[in-house]
Amino acid sequence: MKKVLIFIMASSMAIAGGDVLTEPVEVEPVHESVSPFYVVVKAMVTNGGDKQEEHEYLESDSAFGAGIDLGYRFNHHFAMELSATCGRNDVTKEEGHEIEVAEATYKTYGVNLVYHHELSQEYAMFFKVGYEREYESIDDFGTDEDEDGFTAAIGFAYEINEHVAAIAEYEHSTIKGLHGDAFFVGMEYSF
Repeated sequence: MKKVLIFIMASSMAIAGGDVLTEPVEVEPVHESVSPFYVVVKAMVTNGGDKQEEHEYLESDSAFGAGIDLGYRFNHHFAMELSATCGRNDVTKEEGHEIEVAEATYKTYGVNLVYHHELSQEYAMFFKVGYEREYESIDDFGTDEDEDGFTAAIGFAYEINEHVAAIAEYEHSTIKGLHGDAFFVGMEYSF
């Protein structure tokens, strides 16, 4: 790239009638203007889940919510993220012949190791593995629980420009509950 730049500069000077450079010229390297820090803001939908307890059966529909990831890139391929999501859905409780429906709230916090693989100049695929803690609250049923587990995710990114990318992601959790696996779409901004 350096030789091509010197050749173009020398050729344009010769065409314009200027002096042709005979000695190599040192060109200072261009520093990346993107920092290793990034943030992802995303919308979330889950597939819901079910849970059998001692005398009751709980089943939930899809939860909707939002999430945020704060990341740091170690190099071109590896990054570390802190993540948080919040979502709500309806839960149906069957106890004998009684059926009740209540609203549930979920909050999750996690840490992930991320591997990025470029498919082309604009498209990339990423994989995540991590640990998360989930807080579940169903006020009408007197439920206030928290569990922890591991997550694995796969996703795709489309680079819009040097700082902005659109993402789509699927995340599976080892926590078996009413939240279920999650699907995300959002935007990533690199500082």
